[in-house]
Amino acid sequence: MLTGTSAPKSGKSSRSLSPTAPGPHFLMIALAFTGLRVVRPLITILDLMREGRASPEHIERGFKDGIRKGIITVAEIKKMKLPPDEQRQINFWLKEPT
Repeated sequence: MLTGTSAPKSGKSSRSLSPTAPGPHFLMIALAFTGLRVVRPLITILDLMREGRASPEHIERGFKDGIRKGIITVAEIKKMKLPPDEQRQINFWLKEPT
């Protein structure tokens, strides 16, 4: 028997998902261990642009949030070989204030 520790009487962990739960980096690592494909946020944004089912405003907001939070970087964008129309759109979003 362990001493000095306690568990909730319900038998469940006292930790729950909340606004302070682990962030997207933790989730990406967890998914990688399950064998699911893990992609960078920029790739997801580009996939959404190509698919055309999400509104351009939502895609733009996601892109700008990614830039602001540092999960999408200008260096990452520069490394990618994007079609001219996608490159123009990304450059336009980068020039606009967030």
